[in-house]
Amino acid sequence: MGCGANGTALENSLVCLQGKTVLVTGATGFIGGRVVERLLLEEGAKVRALVRNFSTASRIARFPLDMIHGDLTEADKVREAMQGCDVVFHCAHDSSNEAALSGDAARGTQNVCAAALAAGVARLVHLSTFAVHGATSDGDLTEAMPWGQANHPYTSAKRATEEVVVKMTREQNLPAVVLQPTIVYGPFCKAWTDKPVSDLQTGLVPLVDGGAGFCNAVYIDDLVDAMFLAATRPDVSGEVFLISGEQPVTWKQFYGAFEATLCIESTQVVAASRVAQMQAAAAREKKTLHRFIYWLRDPKVFWRIAKAPPFKLAFVALKRLLPKERRHQMSSRMVRAAPKHSPSATATKSLHVPNETLLALYKSRTHVRIDKAKRLLGYDPQFDLERGMQLTSQYIHWANHNQPHSLSENYVDPIDTAIYLRTCRLPEWAAGVRRRRRAATQYHLHHVGRS
Repeated sequence: MGCGANGTALENSLVCLQGKTVLVTGATGFIGGRVVERLLLEEGAKVRALVRNFSTASRIARFPLDMIHGDLTEADKVREAMQGCDVVFHCAHDSSNEAALSGDAARGTQNVCAAALAAGVARLVHLSTFAVHGATSDGDLTEAMPWGQANHPYTSAKRATEEVVVKMTREQNLPAVVLQPTIVYGPFCKAWTDKPVSDLQTGLVPLVDGGAGFCNAVYIDDLVDAMFLAATRPDVSGEVFLISGEQPVTWKQFYGAFEATLCIESTQVVAASRVAQMQAAAAREKKTLHRFIYWLRDPKVFWRIAKAPPFKLAFVALKRLLPKERRHQMSSRMVRAAPKHSPSATATKSLHVPNETLLALYKSRTHVRIDKAKRLLGYDPQFDLERGMQLTSQYIHWANHNQPHSLSENYVDPIDTAIYLRTCRLPEWAAGVRRRRRAATQYHLHHVGRS
């Protein structure tokens, strides 16, 4: 199907995604992964994914899609992936080191936009974030409002990539649409599903000023609906849309929904001024050796370190030299136990002190308006918090996130585990991975589909 450099002819033909060739960047992530699933299971599209690390692609590898190995900073790989594509969903973002990768993110987005122009794609949907607006005042937030002050590396990186897309849309007629989603939650979300669960299980989550601040939450499938609309609606190229739920909820309601799923009470009302004091104290404490040792004994941190080859060798030596009782005694001192899963443990839990960015989010009473997306895209969110949490709760229980890890229950010696992974039992471990992947496939086919 012929089209010019700006893809106008093909753009006018887009009424659905069925049969279209679609490139998804960031397909191994939370949002990109759900986009891939629905493109294949519901839309009947031909999907292509640019994958930097195949070891992270297990969620999408079970589907019949074309995976191309490459990085967004490699212009030739991006052009290769873009050939013959009708639509591009640009979801990629590396959060491992935002301060260092801000320039790489902009360069990668530049490559994506240039390749889209050269390939004559009909539409590029760029996934930004409402965080680009920075500090917001109470009241309504719309796309037309100027960006506020922001110093967070994530915000800087997302601003840089969005500015690249907007500039090329304006100057080179790139057929692009920018979406700015809010607090996205749902199955496989680390930031706003897995982390709230972990925080509630391992400590107390602060309800700043009673948790009365606005949480502009949006369920993952509502966002994906908006992305598909942005890819197929005519006459919206060059537009920017805020995407959120129908109405904001309070942070008390948001965390309360997770507490109900986990059957625990792990929130605590805290004044904003008190949180600021704790932030200052935490900053001082981070500089001490005591804080470093405490962090090192965190089970999650310790297990990562224990997998490093030098430590594995040390554990092998300890295994041979020490009796079993002595090893268990030593391990109990090396790794601190997580709080027990009971209401009575609440009093012993420590407060998860939010950073300045999160504190500002908790305090804000900003209402993100979606009127423009409703008017021009036909966006109609289908999930309120209750309905979204019904599906999210299924995921939490399926993934066993509702079962906190404790050394006192089902304890596994980290020394024994390190040896287990190093010796002849690796085939058994790999078989376990395959079983979990098959279980994930069945879960998505039967439980995470749209209701």
